Amino acid sequence: MKTLIQHILRTPGVIICAIFFSLMINTSNAATTWVGGVNASWSNNLNWNPQFVPGPTDDVVIPFLSSGFSYPVMDESNININSLSIASLAQLWGTPSASIKIAGDAVISGRMTTNGASAVFMGDVTGAGTLDGGNSIIYIAGDMMLTAYVDSVSTVILNGSGIQKLRAYTFYNLTISNTGDGIILIGGPTVTNQLTMNSGNIALNNQQLTLGAGITMPGTLVWNSGFMTGSFGSFRRWFSTAYVPMGSMAGLFPMGTNVFNRSLWISSTPTIGGWIALSHVDSNARSFINPPFTEAAGALGTMLVNVRYGTKWVMTTDSIIASGLALRIEGNGIPGINDYNRLTMSLANSAAPGMFATATGSNANPQANRVFLTASNLNNAFYLASDSSINPLPVTLMSFVAAYRDGMVNLDWKTASEINNSHFDVERSADGHNWAVIGTVDGHGTSNVVNNYAFVDGLSGIVPAGPIFYRLKQVDFNGAYEYSEIRSINNNAVSATLDAYPNPTMNLVTLSWMAGNYENIDFRVLDLSGHEILKEKLTGNGPMTKQLDLTDYKPGTYLVQMVSSDKTMSQVIYKR
Repeated sequence: MKTLIQHILRTPGVIICAIFFSLMINTSNAATTWVGGVNASWSNNLNWNPQFVPGPTDDVVIPFLSSGFSYPVMDESNININSLSIASLAQLWGTPSASIKIAGDAVISGRMTTNGASAVFMGDVTGAGTLDGGNSIIYIAGDMMLTAYVDSVSTVILNGSGIQKLRAYTFYNLTISNTGDGIILIGGPTVTNQLTMNSGNIALNNQQLTLGAGITMPGTLVWNSGFMTGSFGSFRRWFSTAYVPMGSMAGLFPMGTNVFNRSLWISSTPTIGGWIALSHVDSNARSFINPPFTEAAGALGTMLVNVRYGTKWVMTTDSIIASGLALRIEGNGIPGINDYNRLTMSLANSAAPGMFATATGSNANPQANRVFLTASNLNNAFYLASDSSINPLPVTLMSFVAAYRDGMVNLDWKTASEINNSHFDVERSADGHNWAVIGTVDGHGTSNVVNNYAFVDGLSGIVPAGPIFYRLKQVDFNGAYEYSEIRSINNNAVSATLDAYPNPTMNLVTLSWMAGNYENIDFRVLDLSGHEILKEKLTGNGPMTKQLDLTDYKPGTYLVQMVSSDKTMSQVIYKR
């Protein structure tokens, strides 16, 4: 090669070619393959093809070797390479004094055993093989998605600047120091010794993150920043029989959204240790508690509780036995809280177990407290709740009336005040459970005067046999919303009956009715929005039956309607 370059440089007119050729040699990444012909030393150039020790621009390949050849042992303190590929059944070994930094991706189809060596992976770590952490510190800035990870007493630090995917491994120590969009769980990992959260959120992604391994390894949480996010998934941790003071990391569940702190704390001295798991479900909805209740609120006297916020904290326990538990939940970012002292906890439609305790925090970072719970009490969904006259909903609804007249339903409602009210969605239901939006009415933004609203439901040709239910969904400009109480009307204009069985049904339902003198009947199937799904013409006389196949229909509620010249028959059908 040297002779060729000298010849080019002595040849007129080829200086530019020489420079270009030289740049190609110096900047392109080269594949350097381990051959192990001499010994196992990484630093011996005779073990590599080509015969030089790989450097920062080299893509290192460790193939499967036949017997008689050695796999490499990292024996340098500062190994820097561009990428790493370990073939199936091939191996790479570390030593306590060694360190390796891989600027690109590592594909491990065989086995990499660090054995005390520090390892820095700047890219993804993937492959069908195993990374054995041993007693090492391992930095990973990309995805950790290889098939297996084996750990004894090592520490893995996820320190990427973008989203990092993480599979279900068992770690001794795991540190989250992500400066970008955080970690997303692809499986449910377990951390047996210490979980450290320095920066970056953990998107649970319908997985369970476990801290601790039981009595001998309860696990420790060190929290500085970041939350566990997502309405699906949970954080599960072991509680020993040691005392856990309120507000300590030993009882912290650092839940939240991408920006809001929705942490939960537990204080206890369990009689028998066990597991507690928590899910946080974020929601902008707010609802009246029906029926409302009162509870003793210490120095505040008796407090009316008639409204709750949609965000909920859902807990489950396993094996733990404890009494005298205390619970704290934080509602950072929940709108409409004017006096955090009047916050309490509730279940969906009733008082929470235990007793009220004085709230802590502030209006911006309110914390509701509950005391004297047992471990079995924790198996519930807890909400922040209050008195709507003190911590009001954005819209104060004075009245909401529904009345049926001349084939239409007139809805009228009145507000006493409004705060950032964008609009009302008018919703209708045939069973009081499955709802469809049938119209929208603009709100008045912010108002301190009485406002009257009206909406007419023409029923879109629907004349149900039985009650019709209505409710209002009030929506703020920021997307937060709440539901009104439900109103219903009964239509007595139905002059004939239509039977359906079985109802509910998985697929086939048989309809039966009494037809007049060979009358013509318009047969229709509609969804709750009034959209026509099926239409046929029928005729007959006397007792009639028809089999309707719902196999291709989505589960839900449907309305079957038969209209003739002198009567209308309707029936609600439920598809499972």
